[in-house]
Amino acid sequence: IIIAGLVKLGMGQTQHFENSFQGSSWNPGDMALALYSALFSYSGWDTLNFVTEEIKNPTRNLPMSIGISMPIVTVIYILTNVAYYTILDFNAIIASEAVAVGSPRP
Repeated sequence: IIIAGLVKLGMGQTQHFENSFQGSSWNPGDMALALYSALFSYSGWDTLNFVTEEIKNPTRNLPMSIGISMPIVTVIYILTNVAYYTILDFNAIIASEAVAVGSPRP
């Protein structure tokens, strides 16, 4: 998905990025709500206490694994979303229940 999106982006398909934040809220309270909603939608973070018992040298390895994995996951997430918005318009994404499953129509 990422490679296809980057190829289309390299071919100049950028029309779906025009006015992409139109109608968005810049209220700090709304941004905080969105951040915490995304954080709490992933329930794996709360099992950290159980995992630390199983890790060898957790004071060294846990921060290192967080520092390595978080940027990698963030970059993959952003590139996937850029690929979706390169190929599909906003209305197609909103109308789809599973964006990755739907077939893009030119």
